[in-house]
Amino acid sequence: MNAHLAGRHLATLGTGRLATRNINALGRRGLHSKRAVLANPQFSAPPLGTHRTPFSRTISSSSFDPNAPKRGITNGTLFTVMMAIGVLGIGYGIYEMYAIMGMWPQEVRNDLRMALRAKQKEDWRTSAAYFERAYTTAVALPDPGASFGADHPIKISAIALSLADVLESAGNLPKAYSVYGSAFADLTNGLPAPSESHTAIEADRRTRAIGTALKTAELGEQILHVRALGRAPAVSDYGPADEAEIEAKLNWALTEALRVRNVKVNPTDKAKEKESDTLSLPRWVEGVDLTSTMERVADYYTREGKVEYAVPLYLNAISTLLPPQDKTTGGLFTFTSPPSIADRCKAATLMNNLSSLFASTTPVNIPQATAWAQKALEVAQKAEGESKRGSEDCLECQHVVAVVLFNLGMLNELNKEPGKARSCYERALNLSKVIGMHDAVAEAEEALGRLQTPPHKLLMSLALVDHSAILNMEHYE
Repeated sequence: MNAHLAGRHLATLGTGRLATRNINALGRRGLHSKRAVLANPQFSAPPLGTHRTPFSRTISSSSFDPNAPKRGITNGTLFTVMMAIGVLGIGYGIYEMYAIMGMWPQEVRNDLRMALRAKQKEDWRTSAAYFERAYTTAVALPDPGASFGADHPIKISAIALSLADVLESAGNLPKAYSVYGSAFADLTNGLPAPSESHTAIEADRRTRAIGTALKTAELGEQILHVRALGRAPAVSDYGPADEAEIEAKLNWALTEALRVRNVKVNPTDKAKEKESDTLSLPRWVEGVDLTSTMERVADYYTREGKVEYAVPLYLNAISTLLPPQDKTTGGLFTFTSPPSIADRCKAATLMNNLSSLFASTTPVNIPQATAWAQKALEVAQKAEGESKRGSEDCLECQHVVAVVLFNLGMLNELNKEPGKARSCYERALNLSKVIGMHDAVAEAEEALGRLQTPPHKLLMSLALVDHSAILNMEHYE
């Protein structure tokens, strides 16, 4: 199970937002990057980096006797051994680098090698310059199929995605957005429509295009956020024109993921060279599936306040993770039955996010929010109980349980049930201490302290909702 689940922020009561979690956060970066923007004049450009003091040790003795007999390994012998090991390590590294680069065409091989070396040193400007030259060379080749092979769109996109990732690391978000857009165009240009069967190359190409569309939309949203803060001009040569451009990319990714869910991959065409692996591409490149696509689009609509779009996507994602036991779905995105512990915890995460969505509406839909939070707790606790103690899946389920318990405490507090709220907060606090969720510990302690003070005015209005309107959750039993 992916352990890099982001978005574990616990909201205070006054914000009106419950804690949310993301089931797939591969390659995501925060809206306020800690890395400096280096290559674009629209943003400030702090120093390239900080000087690192080399790590060193001094071997000394307070009782040194020059006449004492020599014992153990002498300094000269130790130095010789260490030098030999170092030379072997460097030699192997050089051999490995050249062996890997040998998989790429001669036209781009040297530039890619230099780009990777600079990337390892976090010299983003130099790395970007070499990646950009390699990408320019690749797209200008008259016959890329002859140089790169039948899967040349995938390989060329790997260079573009590597370039965009380095630009993003450097803080040059607008230009990274432009390069991601170019990679998306390369991948979708001439891509045949989904049919009953796919070659492995077509499947990989389409899946990568979906992931690139999601990444482009995510980065575009960050750029618009920076513009809204006044930290960049409203008009730029790079970056999205408006929200409509972002939404179009998300809708394309979702539509395409749904279209190919039943497409079969030709089993005789699974052998494919993995040149793209040699560039250390971001993890999100290979981490795309239907569930994560629906979740990320739902998250976007949640941020935009479009509940009517977000709710069906969350529900479909949950149904995908917890399908009926007598049905399986094949294709590019294959689901297993019965659901794994990892998938059940992911489903509980989405249930929690759905609960948070209902709690953020105006007026607040307390019954819906509480019902989904309770269901999330039930699913996560059951999965945790069936997992191997101390395993990654077990720990992830415990994180979900801790967040859901805190949210239930908030919902009970909103519903003026301090006894139930205190019980949930205490359970969230105890579990958070055990699993090391320090932020959750602080939030739970603050909430318990708040309950000990005189009643205060809540900043969220309550609504009386017809309980018959609560969505049917019998499918998830």
